[in-house]
Amino acid sequence: MESVLNHLLEANRCLQAGQLAQAESLFMREIERDPTNASVMHQLGVLAHQRGDGVEAVAFLRRAVAAAPGNDLFANNLGVLLEQQGDLIEALACYEAALALNPERAGVHFNRANTQRALGREAEAREGFRDAIQCDENHASALHNLAVPLKENGEREEAEPLFRRSIALDPQNVDAHVNLGALLQSLGRLEESLACYRAAAQLQPESPEAAAGEATILEQRGEVDAACERLLPVMRHSSAHPDVATIFASLARRLQREDEALELLTRIAERTDLVREKMQAVLFALGRLHDALGHFEKAFHSYERGNQLHLHAFDSATFHAFADSVMSTFSATFLRKAPRAKSGSELPIFVVGMPRSGTSLVEQILATHPAVFGAGELAEIELLALALPGRYPECIPTITQDALDVAAARYLSTLRQLAPDAARVVDKMPGNFMHLGFIELLFPKARVVHIQRDPLDTCLSCYFQNFNNGHEYSSDLTQLGEVYRAYERVMAHWRKVARVPLLEVRYEDLVHHQERETRRLLDFCGLSWDAACLSFHKTRREVRTASYDQVRQPLYQSSAGRHANYAAFLAPLRAALG
Repeated sequence: MESVLNHLLEANRCLQAGQLAQAESLFMREIERDPTNASVMHQLGVLAHQRGDGVEAVAFLRRAVAAAPGNDLFANNLGVLLEQQGDLIEALACYEAALALNPERAGVHFNRANTQRALGREAEAREGFRDAIQCDENHASALHNLAVPLKENGEREEAEPLFRRSIALDPQNVDAHVNLGALLQSLGRLEESLACYRAAAQLQPESPEAAAGEATILEQRGEVDAACERLLPVMRHSSAHPDVATIFASLARRLQREDEALELLTRIAERTDLVREKMQAVLFALGRLHDALGHFEKAFHSYERGNQLHLHAFDSATFHAFADSVMSTFSATFLRKAPRAKSGSELPIFVVGMPRSGTSLVEQILATHPAVFGAGELAEIELLALALPGRYPECIPTITQDALDVAAARYLSTLRQLAPDAARVVDKMPGNFMHLGFIELLFPKARVVHIQRDPLDTCLSCYFQNFNNGHEYSSDLTQLGEVYRAYERVMAHWRKVARVPLLEVRYEDLVHHQERETRRLLDFCGLSWDAACLSFHKTRREVRTASYDQVRQPLYQSSAGRHANYAAFLAPLRAALG
């Protein structure tokens, strides 16, 4: 017995000294003596894995698990080896067995969740990462891996603190910095996002994700030369990375390298190993490039493939029921007798309409005026509605003036924090068209600008936009047409019943008669004439929407009637629009 003990002690001493071959030889002699020694078989499996023999490693681990079925560590490690070899189903069974023996191991929950995610079981994976965090609240990798799907699903408020906790625990995690940067970028917090990408680049200067993220923000800010300077060195070794290729395609016209970008994106779009989110970005970038080059059939099919990858179904019944409820609640009779907030503020200008109808253009024109601040798309009106006691809009008939005063004050406080000295602040959330009745109760003297564009052009532009979330209808031409018709019904209702000042502007009129329409717009908003508003594209301000590139160019007419290039593909949309 003493010689056996000395034998094992010597084997472990060799392990600690890095003498792996000698240790393995000693362990093999011991297993020949005692074939049931599970610990030795486990150690032999680990050593086989370290020298790259995965088959032998799995064989030893299987023997160890069979000899010690109550050892959760052996079951977990067998799962790790099987997962590395691509046997995900059996790996998952090993993790389940390990957790049945000891449900308090955070690392095993983490391994199981990663395997579930690899198998496409996203909901189970998410709960698995939560289980890991419950066992160990400082499990940095579980915090990060839980935050990633939350970010992708649009649950950004929950994802952000998880990313930040993960980085605080593991500041060397490049992926966490990059993913937090992407989340902040989607929220329009570009300076914070840029800091994240630069932190990632400090840790890993060759990181294609960090370079692409930084270049994208620089381009969004109108610093195209700086974006090219940041991206081009990375192109030499990471041109096939989807993030790099996508921003390169956006910059290709400036670089006169469209053909190179087209070939690169086409090649990447044929890959089968890209995650859904990356493939979508590539396909929409490919669609934009084909469209710019006049390859309309190829453009449409690229956009079509990208839209087919959207995960979330549109709840048409709920949407239409909500629209009907808004119109029935804010009836002409109710609006005649309903209370109004006392403030009487004329500070807000609400720019509404369908997405991609020209709301960003109207905001940019107004924000060029020295008395105006463009706040972008603010969610505050909807948040205030949802914060009312009871379900919105059914709770509106019982609303009190005090409640309206509180809500109006909160909204004005938000505007003043953004622009303390502005005479007018533009809120260009397009979807506020659904809330004009509520807006009238809060700000009966506010100005509302409704921008309209040709229905086919509007819907096609939505279909060609890779929205993050909240516009699930945009991935289907029939649903797009149905939503557009509902929007028209709601706006027709407001024209009949609302008394808040409302100006209707047609995108096509603005494009063809710029000065006339700009004068009409400024006059309606109570603003003096300023010729600088005709050169809105020269205004250097942060534009956080998908139209950031268009509003930095002089008005052009090529977007009007754009649907004619795609007439062969629009039968479902035409039918839905009636």
